[in-house]
Amino acid sequence: MIYAELSGGLGNQMFVYAFARAMGLCCQEPVTLIDRQDWKTGSPAHTALALQALHISSEVQFITDAGFAKQHLPVQNAAKALMIRHEQRVGLMDRDWHPFEARMAPMLNAIGLHFATEGFTPAKRGHAKDFLAWGYFQGADYFKNQAETIRAELLPIENPEHGFTAAAAAFAREIEASPFPVCLHWRCGDYLLPQNAALQVCTPEYYAAACRTVCQSLPQAELFVFSDDPAYVRQHLDAAGLPVHYTYGTNKFSAACGTTFATAQFFQKGAMNIRVGLLAAVGSFVGSALGSHIVLLLSDQVLRSVSVYSFSSGSAEQLMMVGYSKFITCDLNDDGCSELMVILPGESETGTGSAVLYRMQDGNIERSVEVNVSEDATHIRRITVGRLLGGTPAVFVASAVNNSAIVTDVFAWRNDRFSNISYSRDSDTSVQTLRNYYVYAEDIDGDGVMELPSLITMKRVFPEQEGKQKFLIRWFAMDLEGREMDKFFTFHNYLGGWYMQLASSWAPRVSVDQDGGRYTFYVWDEDYREASAVFSIYVLTGGSREEDATVDGRFAFYRAEGVVYAAKLEANAAEFGITENQLINNFHLIQQDWKTGET
Repeated sequence: MIYAELSGGLGNQMFVYAFARAMGLCCQEPVTLIDRQDWKTGSPAHTALALQALHISSEVQFITDAGFAKQHLPVQNAAKALMIRHEQRVGLMDRDWHPFEARMAPMLNAIGLHFATEGFTPAKRGHAKDFLAWGYFQGADYFKNQAETIRAELLPIENPEHGFTAAAAAFAREIEASPFPVCLHWRCGDYLLPQNAALQVCTPEYYAAACRTVCQSLPQAELFVFSDDPAYVRQHLDAAGLPVHYTYGTNKFSAACGTTFATAQFFQKGAMNIRVGLLAAVGSFVGSALGSHIVLLLSDQVLRSVSVYSFSSGSAEQLMMVGYSKFITCDLNDDGCSELMVILPGESETGTGSAVLYRMQDGNIERSVEVNVSEDATHIRRITVGRLLGGTPAVFVASAVNNSAIVTDVFAWRNDRFSNISYSRDSDTSVQTLRNYYVYAEDIDGDGVMELPSLITMKRVFPEQEGKQKFLIRWFAMDLEGREMDKFFTFHNYLGGWYMQLASSWAPRVSVDQDGGRYTFYVWDEDYREASAVFSIYVLTGGSREEDATVDGRFAFYRAEGVVYAAKLEANAAEFGITENQLINNFHLIQQDWKTGET
């Protein structure tokens, strides 16, 4: 039999499983994993068994017995204990133990033990009746010959017995709804202790650099943060302007364990009344259970408050404190002083949120009436400040709707009151702009007025061709009364990082056909019976890109690192007033706005 002792959390347990399972497959022997359960005694080396939600092979058995190895594998266990004691005495963090463990491996393998805490140390089964594995086995080399089988077994079960909590399921839905979700894990906890400085391989600088890289290559990405200390991450994470979503953990159970063990120590020394001690122990576990449950029920949007202070003569005075889901400071009434706009969550999971504006009036803070928001605050994707037609300041709040659309609320100061100028009481919603998650209101033409996007589905030129549906974007501005004015139309290639501005006279009849790096723009006749090619944009890479940019009537008009953009005018381009200069002037790279507006 091949045995392996589980250690660590889910990730470490998966490595242990992979090693033991690979050896079992190679040697044609059964495998048993020992769940020592020593996390119950406060040991930091092992947490609760976490493999149940994976497609673990039925050929792998589990034993829940902290003393199994000591009782049934005495030689292997004694050798393991000597190795641990030696490394701890010298100092686990003071040296690289891999060379020592590699030298000891042949002797240990001979008696039926494989000990590997660092690096890849090949294991030989030997002739011992039973074989014990202890370590972390963090390397694909341990299971490379059985990688396909093991990877399939380490996939999660779609509906595990210990399934998602309501909060986890909601967070999962947020991830699924995002067009470009990027999950970020930041281990804190014991990694932040000074004695464990050597473990801190991922610093705040590392995460900041990673976020910048993601933002540069995929500006539409959203970060979903997993951490055992979200408060620490909030304080130290530089997300490079990307929207961030947090999930919560709780350490109340470990605190309850600490309370109980401390109580036991006091009782043994005669310094604790038994009735008081029992009440403290029971109360700590009940409190931990309630705390864990509450944390899972409360979203990230609820556990926040914002305060306003006045500073005078070197001292601060708190003027107000209010709970919030989102907030932003802005000067909506154009009086030169900032107001505080707060978005509040809905009263139920399916209810919509509301917005409130706080402003200074005659030395006092004045609260506006609550104004409807189209969606609950948890659905908000971006908040930006801009100006309407006529120059009036406004706040643009974009929220996700049913995982398929973006709705934009426009808040402004109108008729001496705080208003949602885009809200329709008939439809109980605001301006529905796009059926995707990554096009938001912006001043796309740089005229100082915010434009809102609206989606137009393009007709396929070749219906038989498969591929992702393409869209045209209509950009329009809004005045203080909620009236719309068309500005222009664009075709955005977000993954490619460019867009083409199109003339309003014929843009609604445009279709785009993509073939690799070629984008051909067609214009339909008024009856939508026939489409004529007008021009093509070529995105050329590779060593021959310069030569490819000038063949077959093409001309190069923009160069970037590793890519050349070229175009070709078709015979009827002049009919639509398209010239080389006009095409060049209407081609734009997508500029990433580093300040998303989220505060």
